Amino acid sequence: MPETERLARYSLFIFFFIHSTVFSQIYHDERIHNLIVKSMAATSNCRYDSAEVLLKSLKKIDPSLPLSELFLASNYIAKNLDFSLYDSNEIIDSLLDEAEKLSGDLLENDSKNVWYIYFYALSKSYRAYFKSLTRDYLIAFADGITAVKYFEKCLLIDKNFFEAKMAIGNFLYWKSKIAEPINFLPFIKDEKQQGIKFIEETIENASYNQNISVYSLIWIYIREQRFEDAIELAQNWLKLNPDARFIKLALASAFIRVDKTKALSLYEDILASYKKEKYFNKVVEITIKHKAAVLQYDLANYEEALLTCVEILAIDGLSISENNPVANRINRVKELKKKIEDTLNSR
Repeated sequence: MPETERLARYSLFIFFFIHSTVFSQIYHDERIHNLIVKSMAATSNCRYDSAEVLLKSLKKIDPSLPLSELFLASNYIAKNLDFSLYDSNEIIDSLLDEAEKLSGDLLENDSKNVWYIYFYALSKSYRAYFKSLTRDYLIAFADGITAVKYFEKCLLIDKNFFEAKMAIGNFLYWKSKIAEPINFLPFIKDEKQQGIKFIEETIENASYNQNISVYSLIWIYIREQRFEDAIELAQNWLKLNPDARFIKLALASAFIRVDKTKALSLYEDILASYKKEKYFNKVVEITIKHKAAVLQYDLANYEEALLTCVEILAIDGLSISENNPVANRINRVKELKKKIEDTLNSR
């Protein structure tokens, strides 16, 4: 599935996934704290190889902790999403298996330790999100529900455990959003606003995980048609993290609704940033250029839109793994090209 389409589907499962999160309190080991901060900054700004080096060194400090495995899995998932890659699934599975085992071992020794409960919740939430991407929905749902239960245990121990509160906030919002067609039933509660409040609290208070809180809230604001709020939040975050491509993609989606010219400019900027990356590939190029072509057409820049379509259709040599995710998009490019030609010929 193309990267931007995957992001759209991601919003339905985001309550399962706490990407690169740690603790609202400063972790007591300064070495671990510093490595986490640096690796999170690297992942947030799409420097995945740098993050991987830092996270592997994290394992040497305390092998009993699942931090290295959890955040390495998170880093691989983020890179795969960013570049529409599919070559790390076995590695991600292995990392999550080990993280769950280590978390379980820690809980056996101290079942009341809020950090150990949190580690186990993270291992389950990562697994749930990863399985949603591979369309193993039954596993994703089961692990997601388990993750939420353990996040709730964290709050029973510490009501200000904001990273757990963020996970629950996402769960409350998306559960209520999905249940909207039946929310007239007396036992179905609409908890969307409570969920939004929890995430907003996380952004205000968490020390380490504002990145995913911001990303989650942008997409929620878009779903709620609060486009100006989404834009303001994204732009403020990008002032601090100018290379955060996931935030730029979300910002572009918000601008599509209110200012297509700015959205087009963002997609051009995003494509330029991709071209500097060693993982840049034809799937990414086709996906972003198609987004740009649609906006060019909507803005009545027909000649420019036609040229972009021609450029996309000239991309050849797609491998099987590349061709499958973009086959439907290529058909839509052809349809758009025909529409543009018809428009130009009717002048």
